[in-house]
Amino acid sequence: MEQTPTSISSPQGPIFTSHFPVPSPMVTAGDSDNSWGFFKQQWTDYEVATGLEEQHPKVRIATLHSVMGKECLQILLNLKLAEEERTDVDACLTALECYFKSKRNIVYERYMFNTCMQNVEEPIDRYVNRLRKQAATCEFGTLTDELIRDRLVLGIRDESTKLRLPKEDKLDLNKALHICRSNEIASSQLKAMSSDSDKAQNKEEKRVVRERKSKTPQTSRSTKQIQRKDASKS
Repeated sequence: MEQTPTSISSPQGPIFTSHFPVPSPMVTAGDSDNSWGFFKQQWTDYEVATGLEEQHPKVRIATLHSVMGKECLQILLNLKLAEEERTDVDACLTALECYFKSKRNIVYERYMFNTCMQNVEEPIDRYVNRLRKQAATCEFGTLTDELIRDRLVLGIRDESTKLRLPKEDKLDLNKALHICRSNEIASSQLKAMSSDSDKAQNKEEKRVVRERKSKTPQTSRSTKQIQRKDASKS
């Protein structure tokens, strides 16, 4: 009896494909502290979204090496790590965090936060985002939203809004932001309406001037005709 040959499949590694965006390379120049925080957040999201965190450690570390960028990889390879740590993603991330995240001067960071003012023509949402970013380095803890609210009240440029906010009962950050947004929209709309009104007024003034100019020559001719008649009579 002829036997059907049994196909023997060779073991394959995990097939890892995903449409989730690959993390941007770590930017080592400039503000490496914030750059590291951004890269680490990207990496964490990437592992969760793609299921990479459940893959073999060799796959995870190889993927980390490939996305962190040349400069960051060179830094990692030069760090003093044990052999078992070099193949452990969490150990590598911890070592890189210690390298990039310098010790902050909390007094200076809070000084920068407390002097953060809204710029000319800066939308209120962009200003609040700047405050949030600055507050992230100040270690305010559970007081973060309250202190951002206080800085918002003191730092906005619109004087009418600045006077109104302290009068509001139970003013929290969300309520303050809502009032600022509403006033910002109203001011923008009034500015647009005023501009349209000025344009209409200028248009009317130009029309009146044109009418006066068109009447002036006729008046002059009529006057000259009367003068000629008077002269002929005399």
